[in-house]
Amino acid sequence: MVLKPGQQLQAGAGGMEVVQNANVEKAIAWKNGLFNFDGVGLRDMMRQLERWYDLEVVYEGNVPDVVFFGK
Repeated sequence: MVLKPGQQLQAGAGGMEVVQNANVEKAIAWKNGLFNFDGVGLRDMMRQLERWYDLEVVYEGNVPDVVFFGK
């Protein structure tokens, strides 16, 4: 599959999907040693931390519906 500038490929259980007008800066922040939590929910943020630091996050009770911003 050939991607054009601004596109992103997302793979999941349902197959692959091309995202148009993707937030490329956010998607490749890890490559520059950064986190990019610009409008990210707690579950998504913790998923990034799990991947980076090879840890498992366990939630007890409900996960707060909060959004984080920052780099």
